[in-house]
Amino acid sequence: MKNQPKIINYGINYGLVLGLISITFAVMLFFQDAHYSQSIYHTLIGIALMIGVSFWAISQFRKANQGYLSIGQAIKIAIGISVFSFIVFSVYQFILVTYLDPEFIEKSMRIQLEEPLADGTMNAEQVETKIEYTKKFYWVGSVVLLFINLLMGLVIGLIGGLIFRKNTRENEE
Repeated sequence: MKNQPKIINYGINYGLVLGLISITFAVMLFFQDAHYSQSIYHTLIGIALMIGVSFWAISQFRKANQGYLSIGQAIKIAIGISVFSFIVFSVYQFILVTYLDPEFIEKSMRIQLEEPLADGTMNAEQVETKIEYTKKFYWVGSVVLLFINLLMGLVIGLIGGLIFRKNTRENEE
């Protein structure tokens, strides 16, 4: 097909959009002092944003591609979005942990470990050990989050591809 739009451009552009929207949400939480929360609602909002931006990008790609879209193209777009938004948000996370709230890791761990400490599941020494361990290996968790983002991008792209798919003319015959 002549003048087919480039999938990578959609991954980059919409990944940047999702990253900036995610940062805006995170900054809002930061100013409300709610960035320590492990609320399921924050996670669900993030997933909804990822789905919405990915579906938007997939539909825009289809529109630019003369109405045609394969499942593979949709998956590539969604995975690209997940990678680039992850990179953008990781920069914010680095700034948060390094400059805006250097005590973020310790404070969030203390909040998480309040209940095990209160019910006796953990003692004070175990809590301190876990906090120090988490501080040392905090960024290793980014690899896990990248993998989760890629998996979500794969699933969202597959679903988006099934929803928005239209075979090329060659495949219709």
